[in-house]
Amino acid sequence: AAAAAAAAAAAAAAAAAAAAAAAAEAAVPSEAAGAGAAGAGAGAGAAAAAASAAAAAASAAAAAAKPWNWKSDLLEILKKRSGIIKLTNAAKPSTAPIGNWGILSAVRDLDDRLSAEGSTVTATLFMGRGKLRKSSKVKVGLNSSMVAEEVDHAWAELRTAFLTRDAALIFHLKNHYAIIYALREWEETVLEEP
Repeated sequence: AAAAAAAAAAAAAAAAAAAAAAAAEAAVPSEAAGAGAAGAGAGAGAAAAAASAAAAAASAAAAAAKPWNWKSDLLEILKKRSGIIKLTNAAKPSTAPIGNWGILSAVRDLDDRLSAEGSTVTATLFMGRGKLRKSSKVKVGLNSSMVAEEVDHAWAELRTAFLTRDAALIFHLKNHYAIIYALREWEETVLEEP
């Protein structure tokens, strides 16, 4: 019975992922100005749906020994569906439902596929807003109450990460993700008035 429940959960997750991917591919932006953001969101949605399906299948196999909690699984499917709708909204797409967990999950999936070829891909949470807790996985925290020395330290950390060979920094904006291609830095002398 547990194996049947796990198989049913995996099938439901796969069906939800397929429906989400189809919804993402079927999304057509209603105006030219939103085409780039909507297209980027739809691609992220399909990738996230695939990553979600892989994660759901893995968790279904791990949960084979436990009784199936269908209410929790149904709620998860509905949340994912809602996320796809937000991603593919041509008027105001949002990547908030994907969040960093979706990117990290997709990178883990990519690493699993590439490990057979001897390649490794990893992702970590590098910099984020808010007060960092001890349990936080973010390396550098940012907040509006930072003093000059803290800002300088955060900038130095960002510069070091940017200059690391074989690494890329991805910035999560409000409605899409963007790779950071360049940094700009300058020094200026501030003259104090008498």
